[in-house]
Amino acid sequence: MNRTRRLFVLVQLVFSFASFFHLGQAQIPQGSSSLSTIAIGPQYDTTHVYVAPSDVNGFVASFLGTFGGQSTKQVIATVTPAPSKTTSQLLQTPVGTVSLFGFLTPIPAPFGAERTGYLVTNMDAAIKKAKASGADVVVTPFPDPIGVDAVIEFPGGVKTQIYWHTTAPSYTPFVTVPENRVYVSPDAVNKFLHSFLAFSDGRVVFDHRGKGGVAPRRCGNIPPDHFALGSFAYAPEGSLQCGGVERSYRFR
Repeated sequence: MNRTRRLFVLVQLVFSFASFFHLGQAQIPQGSSSLSTIAIGPQYDTTHVYVAPSDVNGFVASFLGTFGGQSTKQVIATVTPAPSKTTSQLLQTPVGTVSLFGFLTPIPAPFGAERTGYLVTNMDAAIKKAKASGADVVVTPFPDPIGVDAVIEFPGGVKTQIYWHTTAPSYTPFVTVPENRVYVSPDAVNKFLHSFLAFSDGRVVFDHRGKGGVAPRRCGNIPPDHFALGSFAYAPEGSLQCGGVERSYRFR
């Protein structure tokens, strides 16, 4: 370990839409947070997991055996704009959903680097919002078997897939909302926060700076285990760590 400089900063964030803004004509799935949003709800967002085809069934059994829930029917599809083929299925649990891929062909870049997928009600509006927030559109919208997808990248190299479904799904809300940990360079932290919060229409309601292990302070009457990251979702606190210095956030 390099004691004088750590190249990565840990950002523990929730990447689940709960509210956003709405433009155009769009279908709103049952259980969405607001009719005035283009984001929908955390149960419609997924963590993307890529495994070798030979490991797919074992991963499914282990993951569902741990968290409960069920899998959708496995299909073989092309989910990228370049020619490719993968197994694809959703693992739906009470605490989070996984989009599971077992590519049978080489994975076209940048796919495999995105951490999450967000369902939106209006792709054009989401792309416009991403650009306005300072995110790059690294894969322009393209059709997939059930709708339209794109990949955006926030400062610090954090890639996220956004997608729109031709037929709006209807999923049961989560019992608890999952969180994500993202690593960015120390120089990118503020740019990432600015862009991500602008994209989510969010604000920081918790900010702790100090040595790791120091009890964090709270800003306002925010329950310790229930806070919002922008307009995305509710989940536990996040922290940015660089060397021995910790900077913790809660977002709303």
